[in-house]
Amino acid sequence: MKIALFITFTFLVSVATAESLSKNASTDLNKKHTASYSVSGMTCSSCVKSIREKICNAPSVIDCNVKFGEVALSSKDPGYIKSENIQKLLNQLGNYKIIEDLKSK
Repeated sequence: MKIALFITFTFLVSVATAESLSKNASTDLNKKHTASYSVSGMTCSSCVKSIREKICNAPSVIDCNVKFGEVALSSKDPGYIKSENIQKLLNQLGNYKIIEDLKSK
């Protein structure tokens, strides 16, 4: 009898914990995080186009805007829009460098 009660209690706690984690995860996924970076090395419209395609099509990015010298983006994943991750994407394209974090929320 004690074993059955213990198993039932453990199951109820596990279900409650899973539901709590699920609610917290969905709340975080609904929040939009934004970042804007000043980027050196963009010298022409082709640079802007290639960076726009790379950043806008990256996983977790839900919105982006690229213009000469600046990249602004939004994501549901706050870790994804860190300057280190965006710099890795820029490195795949050429000699572009983030020189300033203009705003991140």
